[in-house]
Amino acid sequence: MSTTTRRIPELDIARAIAVIAIIVYHTGMVFSEPLYPGAGMPEWLPKFLDTFHLYTLFIVSGYLTNFNRPLSGSLVVKAARSALLPYAISCLFIIGGSAAWACALCTDPAEQAQRWFEASLWGAGAQHPLALVPDLERIGGIWFLPALFWAKLYIGATAKLGDKGKLVAMLAALAFGMVSANYVWLPLSIQSGIAGAAFMYVGWLFRTHADALAARRIPVTVVSAGLWIAAIAYGGNSSIAMCAFPAGIIDIAGGIGASWCILRASALIARHAHGLSRALECAGRNTLPLFALHIVEDNTLPMWIILPTLITSCGAHPWSWVALACARLLFDAMLVGLMYVTPLLRTVFFPHIRVRLRERAATFWSSLYAASE
Repeated sequence: MSTTTRRIPELDIARAIAVIAIIVYHTGMVFSEPLYPGAGMPEWLPKFLDTFHLYTLFIVSGYLTNFNRPLSGSLVVKAARSALLPYAISCLFIIGGSAAWACALCTDPAEQAQRWFEASLWGAGAQHPLALVPDLERIGGIWFLPALFWAKLYIGATAKLGDKGKLVAMLAALAFGMVSANYVWLPLSIQSGIAGAAFMYVGWLFRTHADALAARRIPVTVVSAGLWIAAIAYGGNSSIAMCAFPAGIIDIAGGIGASWCILRASALIARHAHGLSRALECAGRNTLPLFALHIVEDNTLPMWIILPTLITSCGAHPWSWVALACARLLFDAMLVGLMYVTPLLRTVFFPHIRVRLRERAATFWSSLYAASE
């Protein structure tokens, strides 16, 4: 009997939307209207994307996480394999790519390699004024992977609690991240991960209360949209990476509401826009390599050379930032293709392929055993 796991299309679509939003967001960070008048991304767009992209990734991850599996050695190994191993390999790519560009630009490759090696060990999404080790380079968006590791360990440590105990533990996790960030910043995104567990818990609640939410889909969506609009209007500067929510509950509730709206939109796409759905589902199944390789190119490509060259050669047009974002997305997709055809990397960055191979092996041995009886 086949044990193939049924994928949920709207989850893959939501993940794809979130990762594409991250790519566009990072494009706006280096190619904004104030920096490149007449060609850069409008200032409001990154602020809008900031209200949902990382919230959605954490919530979808929580939807797929077993909150009742206690912490054990096998859980630690599984979490490390799915999060820390891709993180380490991505960091190696960043170190090597930066050193290679340094050689090409006639600068010191050893200096660049050391800079990014230290950033990899520190594992912070951004530079924090209260970091234990000050002035280290941030590793950028790949912080999400070590944070996910800590989140899964925290979830395992609270697995034996009852429903009320889990709720208290997750609220405490969010409070710990927000409060402790005002006093010290720890390495490898420990605080980000523990706080992120609270948003993963929301995804788990979406899953465990799916029937009740489905029965009240319209009012829940209306309220969620209202929370999202409030975050757009009064928030939009939050950072799960730094456990910073300047607008407080508006940012947090708005991110949760936005994620619900993204999931509902994803379900509608899966049901009614089959061509778009297939493309986004494909991207969603491969968000780990797409996300990781995007961060590699985001940290290593010399954008300070590429962007002025783009403006000089093509001119400044209002939609130049769209062309750049699309070009980055296509380039990242090409890198994913190259990773896919590399056997060792495929086993690390394409977990659904590993699961499929394991299921086929199980089916084969089951059939062989049945035939021998």
